[in-house]
Amino acid sequence: MRRIADYGIEWYEEPLPPLNFDGYAALRARAPIPIAIRHALSLSWVLSTVAVSIILKNAAVQLWGPEQVKFPSPFGETVVLIGSAGIFPQELFIIVAALGTVFAVQLFLRRSLFGKALIAVAYNRNAAAVMGINVRRMVVFAFVLSSALAGLGGILIAPVTFAWAYMGTTPGIKAFAAAIFGGLDNPIGILIGGLVIGVLEQLFGVVNSNLKEGITFFFILTVLAMRPTGLMGRREITKV
Repeated sequence: MRRIADYGIEWYEEPLPPLNFDGYAALRARAPIPIAIRHALSLSWVLSTVAVSIILKNAAVQLWGPEQVKFPSPFGETVVLIGSAGIFPQELFIIVAALGTVFAVQLFLRRSLFGKALIAVAYNRNAAAVMGINVRRMVVFAFVLSSALAGLGGILIAPVTFAWAYMGTTPGIKAFAAAIFGGLDNPIGILIGGLVIGVLEQLFGVVNSNLKEGITFFFILTVLAMRPTGLMGRREITKV
């Protein structure tokens, strides 16, 4: 038995049973990764999955058309009044679902053996491989998990917007801005960053509707100039 003391992982030398990941997430993960996984310090594998994503989006447009489809909310369209402000029940549900999802993912990563192995690979993939963890399988699982979370986000926002192949483009850019705010290694900070960006968009939208979308990009540039690791991110110190 081998042990990773830093994460409290006890890992047997026998390999894990094979996992069969099918569908969109596995296709995105398995197609480009076998070529680019050799470059541990490169972002080529991330860029390659973006290319695969564009191909799949265009394929979806060809199959189902470019029309935007209204996705009905199970909570109805009645506006809930909170003081002088109004909010849809679906929007309240999005807040609750986001908090619950972050809590569930953190519980999985910190308490389960599989989640700790995923953290170990993210922290140091070479050391994790030496300890017997299947790095390739963890990378594929990370893509499957992230794609599942993205799909959940699409289901949540579809009743507020419209469902179509490119519905995730604008929210994806805003999610990237939230990640920059909170730091890529700080899930709680990313959640707070999303709330901050949403509040800023609404405040600037009251002043001028044209500023509502531009504030996100201005926010990204400002944070990167002030603190490249994010306002809540941790700076890494490398010994040479």
